[in-house]
Amino acid sequence: MLIYPPTGSSGNLRIMQNVFRDIDGYADANTVVPPVYLSARAQLYVDDSLFTGITSAYQGRAAVILDGGAGTGSDSHGGRFINNTFTGNLVPHSGGDNDGALKLVGTPDSWLVANNILWDNAGDYDLELSSHTSLYHNDIGAYRGTPIDGIGSNSAVDPAFVDAANGNYHLRADSPLLNAGLHSIQGGINTYDLDGNPRVLFGEVDIGAYELQQLPDAIFADGFEAAE
Repeated sequence: MLIYPPTGSSGNLRIMQNVFRDIDGYADANTVVPPVYLSARAQLYVDDSLFTGITSAYQGRAAVILDGGAGTGSDSHGGRFINNTFTGNLVPHSGGDNDGALKLVGTPDSWLVANNILWDNAGDYDLELSSHTSLYHNDIGAYRGTPIDGIGSNSAVDPAFVDAANGNYHLRADSPLLNAGLHSIQGGINTYDLDGNPRVLFGEVDIGAYELQQLPDAIFADGFEAAE
């Protein structure tokens, strides 16, 4: 899947509330096509989306490439990757240097990456940073590169999906990622999650593409119920 603006065009590209699922790349003796390549002439925004089952056809090459383009918006970033869930994607290992399952590029290569789940992708790295990436409040298994700021705000924990084996990547009520994001990031976040439900219901935004809509019953939170 290639989304690339025609030569001579300008402006921003916004991808929001989309599902990218079960997409394979292509490779032969002369051509390598990544499964997903999204690019913009100015700013690229990718928000509240799910990426899963995306498989690179070429060893060591990224499954998803995001090109922030040549522009820089009012928030000083060429690309924004906010509140997405990126899991279950594959980069076949090669004997040499390997891309991350998600690779960020762009000129200027300034990215804001916040409130995302990048977890359980098959390959050496879940994420490969551009050289000027702000990385805030993400849950990342492994990444390559050094963010310019935000490094201390990220985690590497099991997201506690409802049923990842069957493709349900909503967060369970006991997930450590509930209310663990940051809604006051530069440029703000979307009003709705991937399901079209409201964000920031219980004080802070959840990490990932889905917002938990109902907290568990506090009366029975300890697992004990009174017998009738």
